Amino acid sequence: MSLRPYSKSNFEARADSPAELGMLEEALRNEVLRRLHPMILNEIEKIVSELNSLGHDLRLRQTAVPGDIHYRDWRPQSCDLMLGCDTIISATFRKAIEP
Repeated sequence: MSLRPYSKSNFEARADSPAELGMLEEALRNEVLRRLHPMILNEIEKIVSELNSLGHDLRLRQTAVPGDIHYRDWRPQSCDLMLGCDTIISATFRKAIEP
């Protein structure tokens, strides 16, 4: 998807409407996260593979979704190792700053 909807002029056009501006900011955060997720997941999978070759048994806890990737090495009665990646994207436009 193009980033064209997130041009400065589109943000400026919504600057006087907090609800519309908030929706545009959120949409941008989601688009950035959607683009980054495959790259992050690919690198985490390489790391998990290397750790597993060193004796761990890390397995994906649940389906990885953008911003939430978690692996665990479960043992009876315990979790030997947890490896997670929580991704946070920030995007705000012209928030008022008090002097």
